[in-house]
Amino acid sequence: MSHDILTTQIAALAQLAGDLLEVDRWGEMPDGAVLAARVAHIGDQLQQLVNPWQPIETAPKDGQPIHVYQEAGPQRIACFVDGEWTFFQRYAGPRYVCFPTHWMPLPSAPEAK
Repeated sequence: MSHDILTTQIAALAQLAGDLLEVDRWGEMPDGAVLAARVAHIGDQLQQLVNPWQPIETAPKDGQPIHVYQEAGPQRIACFVDGEWTFFQRYAGPRYVCFPTHWMPLPSAPEAK
């Protein structure tokens, strides 16, 4: 795992830990129900950090490209168009249907130096 990815994950964990103990506007700690909800949310976020693959049913269907995994074939960059998961072999080439089972967001673009 690259240093940049680890740094990003550590920063995300630190933010989650801070969110857990965030006090309310009167400076008081949250009650048990609020803490339990925060812990559940943090658990979900940690799971996504450890294993970013999510069931395809949860993928965005607004046409944005995402990274998909399909059992019968390679991983691809695909998007949901006209009611189907599709990918392109070449820029502006024919569109192909794929049948992914899992997805994850594409990484952010690198920062300009």
